[in-house]
Amino acid sequence: MNIERLSVSLRPRNAWEAIDLGLRMAMSCAKPLYAAWLAVTLPVVVFVMATVGLGLGQPAWALFIVWWLKPMFDRVALHIVSHAVFGNTPTVCATISAWPQWLLRSRLLRALTWGRFDMRRSLRLPVDQLEGLRANVRQRRALISRKVSGAARWLTFTWINLEMLFMLGALGLCMLIVPNEMKEAIDWSQVFRPGAMSSWLGWSICGLQLTASLLLEPLYVAAGFMLYLKRRSDLEAWDVELQFRRIADSQNTSASVAHALTLLAAVFVMSMACMPPARAETAPLVREQAIAQAPQALKRVMNDSDFGRSETIYTLRWRSDPDEDKSPRDWGWLETWLQWIAHIADVIGTWLASIGRVLGMVLLACIVLALLYVVLRQTQAWRRHAKNIAPLAELAGFDIRPQSLPSDIAGAAMNLLQTGQPREAMSLLFRGALSVLAHRDRVPFSRGDTEGDCLDRVFKHVPHSASFFARMMGCWQMLAYAHREVVASEIEALCREWPRNFARHA
Repeated sequence: MNIERLSVSLRPRNAWEAIDLGLRMAMSCAKPLYAAWLAVTLPVVVFVMATVGLGLGQPAWALFIVWWLKPMFDRVALHIVSHAVFGNTPTVCATISAWPQWLLRSRLLRALTWGRFDMRRSLRLPVDQLEGLRANVRQRRALISRKVSGAARWLTFTWINLEMLFMLGALGLCMLIVPNEMKEAIDWSQVFRPGAMSSWLGWSICGLQLTASLLLEPLYVAAGFMLYLKRRSDLEAWDVELQFRRIADSQNTSASVAHALTLLAAVFVMSMACMPPARAETAPLVREQAIAQAPQALKRVMNDSDFGRSETIYTLRWRSDPDEDKSPRDWGWLETWLQWIAHIADVIGTWLASIGRVLGMVLLACIVLALLYVVLRQTQAWRRHAKNIAPLAELAGFDIRPQSLPSDIAGAAMNLLQTGQPREAMSLLFRGALSVLAHRDRVPFSRGDTEGDCLDRVFKHVPHSASFFARMMGCWQMLAYAHREVVASEIEALCREWPRNFARHA
C-alpha cells in the first residue's frame, strides 16, 4: 500500500470524524461510485422484483431478499472507494469485469449467513475483501474493531433509521399529492397484509424502500471503510511514516535550500541598509492629534444626511373582527395523521415479527445442526470414519510401512542386540510398534506428530498397550537423544514382551 498516494490527509482523528470523512469521500467520487453501484445492483433488483414480486405476487418477500443481498452489493462500493482514496478510480467496465474475482475470495458465504446480522459489518468488510488473509482472520477482525466497534455499531443503527425515515418521508410526500378520493378508498389496516401488498400503495412502499437502500448504502460502505483506514493509521502510524519519508526527501534538497536562504538573508540585509532611518518620535504625536480630533470627526459624520435622519415605516397587519364568533379549530387532520402513523407502526411491527419468526427458525436450525455435529464428532461412528483414512507411510522420522519391516520384528531386534547393536534393536522395536498401531489399530496419527504426540494418541485409542509403549519409548529416547546406555536385560525384556502387545495379527 503506497500511503503517499492517499488523497486524504493523515492525522489523528476520532471515529466520528472518520465517518464524516468517509461520507465526504463518497460524495467527491459520487459519479463513478453510483454508476458502478447501479450497474451491478439494478439488474439483480429488477430480476428479484420481476420473479418474486410480480411472478409470485410477493413484493414484500422480494424486498426482503434484496435487503439480505446487501453484503454482496457492498463489495462493489468498497472496490470503488478503496481505489478512489488513492486517486485511481476504476471505470464501470473494469469494476464489472473484476467483480467475480474478488467476490469469491471476500468470504461472501459468511457475510450472507451468520455474519449478516453483524452490526460491525461495514468495518469488517475491508478486512475480508482487501487484506486477503488466509489465516488468523478472526484475530485480525478483532484487532481492527478494537476502540471503534461502538462507532461501527452506531453507524449501522443510524443507517437503518435513515432508510426508514427516507421511506416514510417520501411516502408522506406522495400522500400529499394523491387525490382525496384515492386516500379515502385506502384501508390502512389491510395495506401491509400479505395479500394486499400487491396493491399500488404496497408497490409504492417497496419502491421507496428500494430507492432508499440504493441511495444510502454506498455512503454507509464509504463511512465504514474510512473507519477501517483510521484504525490502520492508528495501528501502523501512517502519519509518522509519511513525515519520515518527507524528511528523507527533503534531505536531498537541503543544500539548495541552504543556498536560497543565504541569498534571501543577503538581500534582506542590503535592503535594510538602504532604508532611511525611522523617526519613531513622530508616531506618538500623530496618535495624540488623531485622538483629539475624533469628537469633531464623529459630529461631522452624524450630521450627514445618511445618518442624522429618522424614518417611520407603516405596514399592514391582519386584524380580526371582535364581533366574529370564535369557533374552535378543526384538528381532524392531526387525528388522521396520528391514526396513519399508528397503522404504519403496527404494520412495521407485524413485519418485524414475521422476520423475527423466520430468523428464529433459521437460528434454531443452526443450533440443532451444531449440536448434531458435536454429537457425531464424539460418537464411535465418527471415529470409525476417521479410521478409514489411509495410514501414514512415515511418522516421527520412521518408515512405518509394513513391507519395510521384517516378519519377526522381536526376533530381528534380539539378533541385533546379541551382535552389539542396542540402538538399532530399539529403533526396530519402536518403528514396528508405530507400524502396528497405525495399520492394525488404526490410531489416527498426524504427519507432524512427535514421540510425545504419538504417546498421547496411544493412551487415548489403545490404552491397554500404552504403558508398554511408554516404557519402550523411554528406552529409545535415552539411547537416541540422551546418548546413554540401556541395560541389555531391559532390551531383552522388551523383545520378549513386544509380541504380546504388538503382534501384527493379534
